Amino acid sequence: MAEGASRLAWAQTSAVVAMIANSARDTKKKASPFQPSEFDPWAREDRRRTPARVQGDIGMLKVFVKEG
Repeated sequence: MAEGASRLAWAQTSAVVAMIANSARDTKKKASPFQPSEFDPWAREDRRRTPARVQGDIGMLKVFVKEG
């Protein structure tokens, strides 16, 4: 729960910071606008994570699905 609150706070803060940075951005030096994820430490961490890969078939998951 604490992690969720921290993620929410950073998401809101990074959106405000990106807005301020874009208002002072020199378009000749940086043509594309800043994104909130550039200022959000949680978003940077999520980009580094790679999804887990499952090897094998999904036969064992068929136990949870009713056929018919």
